Amino acid sequence: MRIMLATWPTASHFFSLAGLGWALRSAGHDVRVVSAPGIESAVLRSGLALTVTGPRLDPGKVWDGFPYRPPAGMDEDEHERQRSARAFEMFAMGARETVGDVVGFARSWRPDLILFEPRMYAALKAARVLGVPAVRVLPGPDYTFTRLPAERDALAGLWDQIGLDDPDPFGDLTLDPCPPGLQVEDGGAVRRQPVRFVPYNGPAVVPPWLEEPAARPRVFTSLGTLVATVMGNMNLVHEVICAIAALDVEVLAGVFSDQRDPLGALPDNVRLVEDMPLHLMLPGCAAVVHHGGAGTLLTTMAAGVPQVVLGSVGDTALSARRLAATGAGIEQWAWTATPDRIRELVAELLGGPGHRTAAVRLAGRERTLPTPAEAAGILEGLAAGRGAVPAGAAS
Repeated sequence: MRIMLATWPTASHFFSLAGLGWALRSAGHDVRVVSAPGIESAVLRSGLALTVTGPRLDPGKVWDGFPYRPPAGMDEDEHERQRSARAFEMFAMGARETVGDVVGFARSWRPDLILFEPRMYAALKAARVLGVPAVRVLPGPDYTFTRLPAERDALAGLWDQIGLDDPDPFGDLTLDPCPPGLQVEDGGAVRRQPVRFVPYNGPAVVPPWLEEPAARPRVFTSLGTLVATVMGNMNLVHEVICAIAALDVEVLAGVFSDQRDPLGALPDNVRLVEDMPLHLMLPGCAAVVHHGGAGTLLTTMAAGVPQVVLGSVGDTALSARRLAATGAGIEQWAWTATPDRIRELVAELLGGPGHRTAAVRLAGRERTLPTPAEAAGILEGLAAGRGAVPAGAAS
């Protein structure tokens, strides 16, 4: 069987598909990742095959001139409404610019099944043209479901632009990596098949220090790239690191190579870590402080480690709320997170068993979900026409 994995051309989007790609390859299927230029290194490092389709996308065209923080006279809610609308337009632009090549490849390669991450709308067109199932693969809490009421008119316009007649934006089935309690409530509106989250953040050579017992509790922190982009500097990242380092802990600070120098001097109990996959570091940590990206959220969840989530925009704010509802972590708005407040929250995670117990419980629930290998069998049945809603999926 031939299976196409369609992804937006950034590594963080692709990573949610990698484990399923491996499972399907191990089951004997021919798997092909399809994306616009820019994703080549991340896909090839995963061991999967890639076909590049369409032009290199330029999201800057959508975001040019947009203030990342509310200007004077604009409240947070209005700013977020405008930011969300631009984010949708970015993904819609990607669909318009790549749909011809994505469909063209699908016509030529003839996949039996198409898996797509939630904003890869061109994949829905390809599935419709070929008459094959389209399966949405979630990276975490279902943000696109929560956005449907606000985006319904914009989606209708996009369907007209790419020649689709009222498709279900959620596909024929949704593969859901969230254990009970972490996912949003949908009232049965989305057909879901639970699948266990298998962390993947890229390959690495494990450094010797990671194998050694820590002298003090380890706390990992990473704010990704968004906060630095919004602020135009690394000041907030520096403040977060130093706030945690004021406790009796060892801080592991995840940074990109171009962020190291702008951070400046740091306390002696801080170790800067570049390009180290999270799933290798987090099991040895006592707490994690991060920006709310779905990959970081679920990788920390799978390790059974309590979290402070500094949500800042739509999907990261949703992740923070959903995690806090499970008791496995604490939600904090990034823009009001003072050093004292961050230090208090980390101390709370370290100071008692409550959040850690909830985090371990949530990880245990995750381990009861079907593995990607088991999901591969379910997908085989879907492609063969043995029911659009497999056993175990919500209807």
